[in-house]
This record gives sequence, structure tokens and C-alpha cells, in this order.
Amino acid sequence: QFEAASDPAVREAARVRASELLERVLTTYPQVTVQGLNLAEQAAALLFEMTHLSPGAMAPEISGNDQEDKPFKLSDYRGRHVILVFWGDWCHGCHGLQPVLAEISQRYAGKPLAILGVNTDERVAARKVLAASPFPWRCWLDGSTSGPITSEWNLRHFPTLYLIGPDGIILEKDVSLPALGEALARDLGSWGQAIADRLTKGHPRVRFSS
Repeated sequence: QFEAASDPAVREAARVRASELLERVLTTYPQVTVQGLNLAEQAAALLFEMTHLSPGAMAPEISGNDQEDKPFKLSDYRGRHVILVFWGDWCHGCHGLQPVLAEISQRYAGKPLAILGVNTDERVAARKVLAASPFPWRCWLDGSTSGPITSEWNLRHFPTLYLIGPDGIILEKDVSLPALGEALARDLGSWGQAIADRLTKGHPRVRFSS
């Protein structure tokens, strides 16, 4: 609710109230489980998300190896806008998104914009997918939808897109393609507007999983 609020005062009040309730769950119900899920663990994940994964927060560091087994970090891309996409070959909605982002990555390769992926396929399967259809951006191989990166970022559905600013601050969270285009046009001027046009025109509708 607090992320969706357009009024800053309403958003902050909702954030504070939600934080208080989650803190109460942590301290009052540390051992309680519902349908096999520990309430305190779920509350801790939500509290981390509210504090560290909302627009305006510094994006948590991501580090690991890419599909060529070369180490890299999210912070390596400071100075550029970063489109961060959580995806997997198992995800039908991701298949529609990939060619859209691939075209943008190739067409604007010389601009201060990077597309980075977190792949959630099992690692052997992921390497086969990436080798058969090379992606023009780097991916961390997280191993599953409950891998360490995906778990820290508390993913609920796929694909999920984040837009991160040149200073590492999260600008957009769980953003649609039209909203992503609007943000890029706002921040990057004429060539950002050109990307926005390509995100909203001439491509089949991308279906996001629930």
C-alpha cells in the first residue's frame, strides 16, 4: 500500500505503520507457523524489502558469476541506468520480454544503460539455454526461484523488472514496460524517449506471471 500511494505523506505514514506491525510479529510470534511458514521469517523478509528494496533505497549489492563464469557485481555498473530483470526459461511471460530487452540492449549498446539478468533456472539448464540463444547482457545464475539472490530480493512473480539509477538508488520496482519507458524518457531525454517508444509499440504484449 505505501509504495502505491501517490501522496508522500500518506506513503510515509503507511510505511511506518507497516513497519510497526511487522516488528510486532517479529517480537511477539517468533515460533508461530502458518501452513508450514514461520511468521517471523516472513515478516523479516517483508521488512527487509520495505527498507532496502523500495524506490528511493540503495539497491542491495549482487555479486556472483555470469554465464561465462566471470565474476561481476551490480555496483560495477554505477554511472549507468540499470534494468534488472529476474527471469527463467521456465517462465512463459519471460519469453515475450526477452526479445524486447535484447533489441534495446543491442541498439543502445553505446549509451549509459545496462540490462542485467538474474536467471532462476537450474544451473545446468540455464547454461544450455544461454548457450543456445546467447543473450546480449550478463546474467547471474541463481539456480532456482529460491536461490540466494532471488530470496534476498523477495521475488513473488516472474518476470520482475527493477530500474536502478546511476547512483545505485532504486527508481522503479516491479515495473511494467510502459512505466519503465516513462521513467527512461524522464531521466534520459530524447534517446530515453526512443526506448520508451520501442517498449510500448511494435511488440507483442508481454504477459507477466502471477
